[in-house]
Amino acid sequence: MTRHEEIYRSIRNDISSGKITPGERLPSVRELAKRFGSSPGTVAQTLNRLRFEQIIVSRQGAGCFASGRSAPPKYLVVFGRGGQHLFEDYIQGFYALLGHEPGYSVTLEDVGAANFSVDAAMSKLGQMAKAGMLGGIFMEGTQDVIYTIDQMNEFKKLSNQLYVYGCATKQFLRANIPGVSVDWREAGYLQTRYLLDSGCRNIVLEPILEELIPGMEDALREFKGKVRVHFTGKLRLADTILRSPERFDGIAMFSDHCIAKIMPSLKQRGYGNPAIVGLFHTPWSREFNFASVDIRPLEMVRLIADMFRGRIPPKLHECKPVLAPPSNETLLCNPLSEVFLKN
Repeated sequence: MTRHEEIYRSIRNDISSGKITPGERLPSVRELAKRFGSSPGTVAQTLNRLRFEQIIVSRQGAGCFASGRSAPPKYLVVFGRGGQHLFEDYIQGFYALLGHEPGYSVTLEDVGAANFSVDAAMSKLGQMAKAGMLGGIFMEGTQDVIYTIDQMNEFKKLSNQLYVYGCATKQFLRANIPGVSVDWREAGYLQTRYLLDSGCRNIVLEPILEELIPGMEDALREFKGKVRVHFTGKLRLADTILRSPERFDGIAMFSDHCIAKIMPSLKQRGYGNPAIVGLFHTPWSREFNFASVDIRPLEMVRLIADMFRGRIPPKLHECKPVLAPPSNETLLCNPLSEVFLKN
C-alpha cells in the first residue's frame, strides 16, 4: 500500500467511524505529515482527493474540516457466482473478512447470471470509479469467463486494488494481476498419493487443468510399486469409467459434484469398493463421505484481504491445498451402499 493510500484510508475511516465528527477541524498538513512519516506534498495530494470526494471541506485560512455529510461507502466488487457449492465459500469469506472494513461495502457481480456481460460490468465499474466509489475489484480466476488482455488492462486502470482469486488462468498471468491461486501441482499430488496410499494399483485420473499433471506425475514417480494409470481427456472421465471393460480400484475426479453424479452408474456397473477422491471439498464430499482435496478458499480470501490492507506484498501467491479424508473409512470402502443411494 502506498503512503498516499495509507493516509487517505486512515482519514476517511476516522470520518466514517465518527472518530472525526462532522465539522471537526483536521490537523494541519505539517501535523499529518509528521504523524504518518510522510511529506507535506503527499498529504496535500491526499487532502485534495478527500475534497474532491466531498469527504472534507476547506475554509479560507482556517484549514480542512470533516464534511457535514457522511462519507459514501466505497464498493469492493467481487466477481463470483452465488448459490454454487464451488464458489460460495469465497463469497462468504469476502463478506466476513472485508464486509466490516470501515468505509467499504462488499457487493457481488454475479458472473453466473444469465445476463452477465463483461462489457456491462466494466461500464458499471467505470461509473463507480468516476464517482469515487470504487474501492477494489476481486476477480474469480476461471476459464468459464474469458477476458481479453485489453479488458484486463482496462480493469487495472479502474482500480489499483485489483486481485484474482481461485485459479489464475493465463489471461490473469499475462496481465500481471496479483492475488491468490491454488497450488494445483500440490492438488494433483495429493489426489494421486491418496489413491496409492489406499492400496490402489489400477487408477484413473482426470487432469482437466493441465497444472494438475506435474503433481500427479510427482506422486507416481515417488511410488516404488507397480501401478496402472489411465489419464482421461477433459470431462471424459465418466465415460472412461462407465464404458471401460476394466475395473478401476481408484478414481480421482476434478470435482466432488461429478463424483456424486456417477455413483448410481458405478453401482449398476458392479463397482463395490473403489477408493475415490474428489476436488474442492464441497458439501458433496462431506454429505456422501468420500475423500477430497480442500483448496482452502477462506485462506485464499484471507491472503487477499491482507494484500488489500497492505500487510503483505501485492503479488500472485499460491495457497497449498490439504487432503480432507472421509470421516468414516468404513463408508469409503462401500461408497455405493443403499444408504448412500437414498440420499
